[in-house]
Amino acid sequence: MSRMRSALSRLAWGYLLLFFHINIGPISLLPQWVAWLVIAWGIYGLADEDRDLALLWPFSAALALLDLSQPLLAGAWAGWLTLLQTVLYLYVHFGLLTSCARLAGRFQAPGRALDVRLRRLRNAFIMLDTLTGFVLSFWLAPAVSVVLGAVLLVIAVIIAVSLFQLRRCFPAALSEETPL
Repeated sequence: MSRMRSALSRLAWGYLLLFFHINIGPISLLPQWVAWLVIAWGIYGLADEDRDLALLWPFSAALALLDLSQPLLAGAWAGWLTLLQTVLYLYVHFGLLTSCARLAGRFQAPGRALDVRLRRLRNAFIMLDTLTGFVLSFWLAPAVSVVLGAVLLVIAVIIAVSLFQLRRCFPAALSEETPL
């Protein structure tokens, strides 16, 4: 159970790292590939609990590699790599939040609706992220993009908080000093 708790902690921290960027000038102190590695590590820790998570692990690792290699592969392949990265991004988020909702349904206390909340957040996140992509690609309305980006950021924070709440469904590891 403590293994699941630490894996869920990695997922929650990975989500926070993915959406909060700390830069000094053009240098990113927390690049997205680090966040994807943390998320991949969390997915790997939960892979025994949900078969779909075992299938997501290579895709999350691929997202880390794609993000890391993006500057090196710029040029003629940049558009195709961005498309591949976007498709993998949406697939991993959808699958990850679906699996976490399933875990919440299995392990949450009776009367809690964490699984329902995670499914609703998943739907809102995927829809708004897709809509933001279309707005940025075709419409180029800066005010709408800023509003959609702000809403996405709020949803991402709520997802991370929900993952931390899901983590509480699993007991912490017993230390040697704790009486049985």
